[in-house]
Amino acid sequence: MKIQPFKTVILTHPSDSGSILKEGLFKLGLNVIEDPMIDTIPMQLSSADFKLIDDAEVLILTSKRGAAELIGQCGADRLQGRFIICIGTKTAQELLNAGVRANWLPQGQTANQMCDELLRNKLVHGKKVTAVVGQLAEPTLHQALHQICEFSRVDIYQTIDVKSSNPFTIQALEQTNPPLVCFTSASAVRSFAQNYEGLFSASLPSVSIGPVTTVALNQLGFKPLVTTNPSTYEELLKQITVLSSKKMLNVR
Repeated sequence: MKIQPFKTVILTHPSDSGSILKEGLFKLGLNVIEDPMIDTIPMQLSSADFKLIDDAEVLILTSKRGAAELIGQCGADRLQGRFIICIGTKTAQELLNAGVRANWLPQGQTANQMCDELLRNKLVHGKKVTAVVGQLAEPTLHQALHQICEFSRVDIYQTIDVKSSNPFTIQALEQTNPPLVCFTSASAVRSFAQNYEGLFSASLPSVSIGPVTTVALNQLGFKPLVTTNPSTYEELLKQITVLSSKKMLNVR
């Protein structure tokens, strides 16, 4: 089915992240609705968690939020001199803002891609490794690394669904020319489907930040126009820019 290009983009990620995407969409002249479908809250580290962090020869951080919480609960001094692996420059920058430098960043932007690189470069082979992640993180790291290192996981923040609807989103969904919905997590996909049930069809134009998010979309009947690679806000902006320039869009 062909539809006219969108004039409105709905952002479903927390408003304190992805500012480069929002600013870029404004520059394109698009109407932007910020409608966060998830929120995160800290999880207090236990004495056992602190021991896993202190005893680790390698710490793995997979998100900016995880890095911020680790700094907040451990303090920068406790992390000085540690060997730290970060996924993404924004995660590493969060550490650097507190005076802590990451030692290695994978070329890939996902946990799967990082694991592939670690299996090849043997950076963690035979070492005590602790991954500091969100509670809903997939067991990707454990599955890939537990046979080559002494792997542990510490959950440092919890993702919660936002159980409310935004009147501006409802209005946009009711328009003849549908908006583009931007999804950056599987949790946001599920929350959006619950909050706006009955107000959209599977043909609603959407874009996905990566394969895990796309799987969640597919399970609910969505077929995103784009799944970005790499999985970054910068790539999302690039792909949305391309879509917005088209005279017609093909939705499935």
